[in-house]
Amino acid sequence: MTQTCPVFPRGPLNPAGPVRLVCLPFAGGNATAYASLERALADVAEVRVLELPGRGTRFGEAFATDLPTVAAEIAGALRAMPQKPLVLFGHSLGTLIAYEVARTLAAAGGAPRHLVLSGRRAPLTGEGPLAEEALTDAALEARMRRLGGTPPELFAARDLLALVLPVVRADYRLASQHVPDLTSQLLGLPATILGGDVDLDNPPGLLPGWGAWLGRAPAVQIWPGGHFFIRAQGERLAALLRDVIAAEAPAP
Repeated sequence: MTQTCPVFPRGPLNPAGPVRLVCLPFAGGNATAYASLERALADVAEVRVLELPGRGTRFGEAFATDLPTVAAEIAGALRAMPQKPLVLFGHSLGTLIAYEVARTLAAAGGAPRHLVLSGRRAPLTGEGPLAEEALTDAALEARMRRLGGTPPELFAARDLLALVLPVVRADYRLASQHVPDLTSQLLGLPATILGGDVDLDNPPGLLPGWGAWLGRAPAVQIWPGGHFFIRAQGERLAALLRDVIAAEAPAP
């Protein structure tokens, strides 16, 4: 029987997969964000994709405002499932969610086996939340256009864009108000950090800084592209995740 829940509304294509891969979307993303990745990895893993409140199947719910609370909900859903080796993959906002979920699970004695964090530099102390002028409709649209990754036709469909912008705003606010806790490191947790070589918001030089938050120097890979470099390199991403999954799969 396929197990679903509001946090992971899409039933996995392969619920019997020996490793559970949890995918955590970028700002504005929903449970369909990694559909192609689900299909590409269905033969080797049970793939679960997060649905944050306020979108998709959770459209009527209030937006999340606190990442530790989000992480606790996700961790609770994962603990309720049959246990198996766990890999977390997140892009942009998803990296922060992955970090907090991993910390929450580790505190309960069930740390994931590997983190794959993509498209976000390490958190910096003292950043503070985004100013409200950076969260206006005009500012958000300009940022979305600059980052790429948004279908051009969305900007022409103004009614649809009006539905998307509040989701993006809530997710940016969620990320910018988060203050990670450096006093509770994930000591020794393996991690792979991915970044785009021309992602101006997340320059490659800042990616190794994740080691301070993970308690272990991560493996850093710089790929061609901007913030949404994974869009153009879907096959390469699937291959990397396939290798990580194979390394964590139980021996036959």
